[in-house]
Amino acid sequence: MSIFRTNRGFTLLELMLTTALLGIFFSIIYGFLNYNFKFLNWTAKEQGDFLELRTVLSEIVEELQQYEEIAYKDAVTIQVDSGRQPDLKLTAYLKKATTIRNIKCQPQNDATILIMIEGGEGLKLSTKVRTSRHNSAQNSLPPPPAINYEPASYAIYTNKLVLNNNGEIKFDLFMGTADLGNNIRLDGTVYYKNYVDLPADVKKVQDDNFIDVEFLKLYDEGWYKNNGFNLYNENDHFELKDNQKYYIKGNYTVNIKEDGHLENVTIVCTGNVTFNDTNNKNKYEGQNVWIIAPNGSVTFKNNCRQTGIIIAKQVEAKNNFYFDYQEYPEPEELPYQIITKGVN
Repeated sequence: MSIFRTNRGFTLLELMLTTALLGIFFSIIYGFLNYNFKFLNWTAKEQGDFLELRTVLSEIVEELQQYEEIAYKDAVTIQVDSGRQPDLKLTAYLKKATTIRNIKCQPQNDATILIMIEGGEGLKLSTKVRTSRHNSAQNSLPPPPAINYEPASYAIYTNKLVLNNNGEIKFDLFMGTADLGNNIRLDGTVYYKNYVDLPADVKKVQDDNFIDVEFLKLYDEGWYKNNGFNLYNENDHFELKDNQKYYIKGNYTVNIKEDGHLENVTIVCTGNVTFNDTNNKNKYEGQNVWIIAPNGSVTFKNNCRQTGIIIAKQVEAKNNFYFDYQEYPEPEELPYQIITKGVN
C-alpha cells in the first residue's frame, strides 16, 4: 500500500486574509475593553465627586445645627443667632474640595433655607435646613412662614402696581404699594410694604423689609452677550421673536398687532417697556414671557394676557388684564443681581 504525502502549506493570500481577520477581531476586543475601562474610570470619578459634595454639604448642615436660629442674608451668606455670631460664608467651603464649582442658598416659604452645592459635569446636591430649632410644642401658635425675598419667586415684583379695571393676577405678588380700580381679583398672597386698600377676600401680609426694585442691578452688557441674549438699543428696528432672549438699552415699545402672540421670551430692559395698541382693539397674549426692568416701568394697554414674571419699578395695566406666574427657566442664572438686602 502506498501513502501519498504533500508538502503544500498556506498560500500568501490565505495568510493575508487570516491576518486581516485576526486584526479586525482584536480591534473589536480592544475597543470593547477600552470603552469598559473608560466607563469604569468615569463612574469611579463621578462617585468620588458625589461623595466629596455630600461630605461638604454635611459639614455645612452640621455647622448650622450648632445655632438656635439662622436667617438668609444673601445667596452666599447665612446670618446665625440674630447676628450675635459671625455670619456663615458659604464661599469658605469652596476650598474643601476641588470638584466644587458653586455653593449658594435660597430662602423657602416653609421656614427653611435651601443649601445648594454644584460640582463638575452638572452634578448638583441640595438640602433644607430649618431657620429655628425651637420646639413648636413650646408655643401653641406655629411660627410665621419665612418670607422669600427673591423677586423671581413672584408673578409681579414692583414698587407700585396700578391696575385699572377688570384685572386678575393668579399668583403671589410683592409690592411697595398699589392703586387698584374696579373688579380686581388677586388669587395669590399679596406681600406689601405700605398700606394698600385690598379686597377683603385677599390673603395679604405686610412686610417692612420689602426690597425696593432700585436695589436690583443688571449685569454688564457682556454678561448678557455671553448668556445668549440678543443685544439692541432703543433706536434699533427689530421685532421680538419666540424662544429668544433680549437685552435692550433704553426704552422699548412692543407694537401689538392683531391677535399678537409671544412665547418663551425674556426681556431685560434698562428703561421702560410698553405694550402698545394704537387702536385699542387688538389682543395680546404672552405665554412664558419674563420681563426684567428694574430701572423703569412696564405698561400694558387693553386686553392683555400673559404668563411669566414682571420685575419693574412700576407695573401698570389698563382694562382687561390677566397674569399668571411661570418660573424663570434658568433659576440658577437669573438675569439680575441684588446689591443689598437691607431694610428700606
